[in-house]
Amino acid sequence: MSATASLGCQAAARANSSFSPLLLALSPLRHVPNPAALEGSNYPLFLFSKTGALLHEPLPAQAVHQIAGVSQHLLRSLMLYLIRQPVQAYGLIKKDKVRTPGEMALEGQQIIEVACGVPKFELFEPELPLLESILSHLPPHKASALFRYDKPAGVIYIRCFKLPQVRRKLLFQELAGKNGETKLHGDHYVVCPAPWFFKVLEKLYGQPIHVYP
Repeated sequence: MSATASLGCQAAARANSSFSPLLLALSPLRHVPNPAALEGSNYPLFLFSKTGALLHEPLPAQAVHQIAGVSQHLLRSLMLYLIRQPVQAYGLIKKDKVRTPGEMALEGQQIIEVACGVPKFELFEPELPLLESILSHLPPHKASALFRYDKPAGVIYIRCFKLPQVRRKLLFQELAGKNGETKLHGDHYVVCPAPWFFKVLEKLYGQPIHVYP
């Protein structure tokens, strides 16, 4: 276990021939390790980071303690399984070089169920995965640049022309599935009812988001 990613990468280079789990605590963003330092490694890697936008509602203290307890149990069980039964553990890991995040999540689900003795480990499915993915790259103080608030009409315009990597139709379908008043507008906008969309933004960011006309 390493307090910084740079020390963790040094440990990774030294331990390349062994099969033991490695924990890296990444703190601030500039310390994210160079992927090349971990190339060819033959052990699982757990990354922990304190950076990034908060995309969930604040939790009460009791819930935080419960989640921490479950997480500790799962990590301890995983680590012991990886150390004591490396061959079986390695057999659960697919060898494909290119996989989607969804496929990797399903693989992780299977490993947790086998290694931790959890009959059914439920994966968290976000209500609006595409919107959450977009907003995860925008801190709260920059989010308003993506939207325009038409107060008299009571709607918010999403400026899809600022999202060249996102297909507008897919974003529209996702939002319309949650609110039937969502519409396409022109060639570059998705329009949502303002009261509903403000609540969506506040829920995702954990704080009210100001959108200007």
